[in-house]
Amino acid sequence: MNLQLCNVSFSYNHKKVFSDLSVDFSDGKLIAVGGNNGSGKSTLLKLVAGILEPACGQIFIDDREYKQLGRRDLAQKISYVPQFIETAFDLQVIDFLTMTAERRQPFSKKELFEKAYTALERVGIEDFAQRNINELSGGERQKVLIANALSQNAPLMLLDEPVSHLDWSSQIEIFKLLREIVTNENCKIIVIAHDINLIAMYCSHVLLMKNGEVVTYGKTSEILEPQVIQSVFDLKVRNVDNYFMPIA
Repeated sequence: MNLQLCNVSFSYNHKKVFSDLSVDFSDGKLIAVGGNNGSGKSTLLKLVAGILEPACGQIFIDDREYKQLGRRDLAQKISYVPQFIETAFDLQVIDFLTMTAERRQPFSKKELFEKAYTALERVGIEDFAQRNINELSGGERQKVLIANALSQNAPLMLLDEPVSHLDWSSQIEIFKLLREIVTNENCKIIVIAHDINLIAMYCSHVLLMKNGEVVTYGKTSEILEPQVIQSVFDLKVRNVDNYFMPIA
């Protein structure tokens, strides 16, 4: 999938977030977006997802301006995974997936259940189907959200800080899963991440942002250098066996 943002500007309550931001995401399969809090990462993802609308500028998806796409067309091209889910009542995982799928497209009950089980199998959590979603751990819920996004069969998946509240082993497990998805599925994933070492280990490309501006974008192996990390995060680091360590 080709994805370009061209001269995009956006403000919250007259406070500028972006001004003439341009980036071409057409290269890369698993793309990380990094930067300090307030750099505009989540806003960028919400603009691409169509949750927010730019004040000016254009967003192109497969060479079509996204404003030309209806909600259903956009849902067929993009799936969005928020940081977490909160449900006010108990739901089995399979019911959560079928309910959200039903809102996107009208399928029969049989088709909805088949799609939901297939999505759970693709993520390797088919045994979660009958579990209460409110009783799952944070990492397990993230897998459910990823399965839910996969059930859309959209070629672009957007994840907003999927590991920010997870323990270390769960963070690694989620990033391994994302890498497996882009390897085995015909899709592109853009994920907001804070851990430079997770980005270096699992992501093919990285976009680094600061104060609403693109600092750099490209292959992770070429972008992540100590001097670049220092300029973006105001943190001195050194590279030890491909692991970035802060300098005390």
